[in-house]
Amino acid sequence: MPVQSITARTDAPGAVIKMKTPGFRDAQIKDGLQIKDPSYIQNAYELLNDPGEWYFDASLRKIYYIPKSGEAMNTVEAVIPTIEQLLVIKGTLDEGSGGIEVVNNIVHGIEHAYFYNDVGIPGRQATNNVHNNYFNAQPGSPGYPQQIADSAGIQAAYEDILPTAVNAVVVDPLATAGDEVIIHGTGFGDQTGKVTFTGAQGPAVAQGSGIVSWSSRKIVAKLPVNAVSGAVFITTNDHFTSNNDKQAEFYGPATTVLFEDNFNTYPAGPLPPNPYTTVPGGFNIVISGGTNGSGALKITGGSGKAYKQAAWENSVLSFNFKLSGTFSNYKGIYASSYSEQSSGSEQKYYFSVTPNSGGDALMIQQYVNGHYSKVATAGADISADVWYTYKTAIIGGMMYGKVWPMDQPEPAQWMLSGKVSGLSGGGGLNLEFAADSSSSAY
Repeated sequence: MPVQSITARTDAPGAVIKMKTPGFRDAQIKDGLQIKDPSYIQNAYELLNDPGEWYFDASLRKIYYIPKSGEAMNTVEAVIPTIEQLLVIKGTLDEGSGGIEVVNNIVHGIEHAYFYNDVGIPGRQATNNVHNNYFNAQPGSPGYPQQIADSAGIQAAYEDILPTAVNAVVVDPLATAGDEVIIHGTGFGDQTGKVTFTGAQGPAVAQGSGIVSWSSRKIVAKLPVNAVSGAVFITTNDHFTSNNDKQAEFYGPATTVLFEDNFNTYPAGPLPPNPYTTVPGGFNIVISGGTNGSGALKITGGSGKAYKQAAWENSVLSFNFKLSGTFSNYKGIYASSYSEQSSGSEQKYYFSVTPNSGGDALMIQQYVNGHYSKVATAGADISADVWYTYKTAIIGGMMYGKVWPMDQPEPAQWMLSGKVSGLSGGGGLNLEFAADSSSSAY
């Protein structure tokens, strides 16, 4: 293979080792094969640091060389050896070569392969001694050779050999064009590439100003115009493409009001049954319960449930509330916009607020076929007699929830989310309250 040029390198070595072919790592993890660790690594531009060392860039067909003392590159004579045959396999009609198989230019069936260490040979290829197998220990772990990594850039090399892969896509189900999407994965590189979303009229690409931030493991991109739910993949700056089996699922903003209730329109007293399907005792309208003396729904008693039968599926439920009194265990507000009542057992999802349940103060749970199961939980500080805003969404088989003080801006991210399943048809509003008789909710 002809070499186009030889370039003398006089600058200081870089800090990052680029190892594009992690052969030793692959050999260690594939099919349980075990090999000994290499005693050195070679063939990286960044390793050039001593006179007489060279590096061959196969893609550019260029050799980089640090001249020895007294050498002038304009007069030096360079002899570049070549090899006509890399591997010779011989056999006869009577005695074959013995089970050699070539698949995708990889030779299988060779019993022994040897590597030699040419460290110390004048004019050798640029190398760096490695006295520990850093592939078996991630950066930051006790077994990781940090001193070697600091001097040779091995930690960056570890990041560089990870595959280009998307592991998770985080997007608000109510997102629209311009909203942020977070993509987690590996091998994205340090230079900005592009993110391709599924589009209504073909691929929708975020690049340039559409990229908020980019690192080797995390990308924040703006949702492009015309993007729709579907596959997401990334293309790195050096043209590596990730998998496309991860989905961004979003449905845009709410477009239709399915149900709303304004308690200012009711006189003080029991909550009227219309427009609800069922209203239990303990649900009463009070004039002084609102934030400014307006009407509010006050719920008291050991438990109660207001239900509205409906046929909606993807939906968002939001209201303001405050809790008064003392709450213990799993006592508090349970609400859902997707709940079924049938002749058999009731089926329902809940996003609940139970102030004194520790790490379960916020909880997504489902009750299907007579069994409760927790889907997701989160801790939260819910104080008595403080107004909060409650918001939950059930979209595409996922349930989301967030709660925040009513006088503060809405958090950008959902506080918890989880996949729910087991309901067959459209759901209806379900508002429940569980507390001691001395406690109430507004």
